[in-house]
Amino acid sequence: MPLSFGGLYHLATNGLIARQLDMDSISNNIANIHTAGYKQSRINFQELLNNKEISGTYAACTQSGTAQGVLSITNNPMDWGIEGAGFFGIKLPDGTLGYTRDGTFSLDKNGNIVNSSGYKLDWTGTIPADADMVNVDTDGTIRARVNGEWHDAGSVKLSIFNNPTGLESAGSNIWKASDASGAAQTGVPGSENFGKIRGYTIESSTVNVSEEITHLIRTQRGFQSIARALEKTDNMISQAIHMRQG
Repeated sequence: MPLSFGGLYHLATNGLIARQLDMDSISNNIANIHTAGYKQSRINFQELLNNKEISGTYAACTQSGTAQGVLSITNNPMDWGIEGAGFFGIKLPDGTLGYTRDGTFSLDKNGNIVNSSGYKLDWTGTIPADADMVNVDTDGTIRARVNGEWHDAGSVKLSIFNNPTGLESAGSNIWKASDASGAAQTGVPGSENFGKIRGYTIESSTVNVSEEITHLIRTQRGFQSIARALEKTDNMISQAIHMRQG
């Protein structure tokens, strides 16, 4: 069954919107090429059916990858990278927990361990006011140095999910649990199913620039092709109106 002019318009505009969303996702990946712990993401599209005929696509969800990023050694004891599965828990301003692989932490003026956005790390313990250095062991034990001696200050656990690709973005490289991801399961770093924490280490972004640029070129060409099709459809409608008036 041939498509009407209205159907052609619908397919074309739907295709433009889908490719614009795809380009936004690609741009976000490229912008985060140097963001610690960032996972390359993509938009999953599904076909829309109308009376068993394809009538376009829609963005079903945004899916984040789970590949391990390269662990780079730094000179900062508060840089903590995760080797293996797991996320750090982050206390968000609304009182809920977010989750991140970005372990670039620091101490605020009150002795709280915070991320680059100033959100507190979810852990158990207290940093002594006179501590001059803080470090972490592979099992999540947090140690503080006071007067040249190291003392246990507490511990941090990692969280894993049945389906980490189903996590929802909360911005600032933080994710939140969803029905698709399942509830967080916490455990000791280095135990079964949980990764280890490496101090003086940062996990690099998993964005592959070559893949993203290639994807961007394909998407732009698709956008341009649909735009030309939409323009031709508009011209055909204009000619049909003139012939009818004429």
